[in-house]
Amino acid sequence: MLLWAEFDKMKATASGSVVQMQSEVCAKQISENCHCLKTIAGALLLTATQNTAQRVHRDTESGVGLNVWNFR
Repeated sequence: MLLWAEFDKMKATASGSVVQMQSEVCAKQISENCHCLKTIAGALLLTATQNTAQRVHRDTESGVGLNVWNFR
């Protein structure tokens, strides 16, 4: 009963069907994923053009302060 009431409330406030609401959420997720991929690609392109490594040889937490990764 609670789920039905929540669905009724959401349907009244939203403009459209459940399928339309799902597609809007999916489009938002795709947009966020594209932004993340563009950021990663930009970092990789920068390190590739400068001919530097994305990370240092040592991956321990104690070495992070001394040798900060280029990828970060």
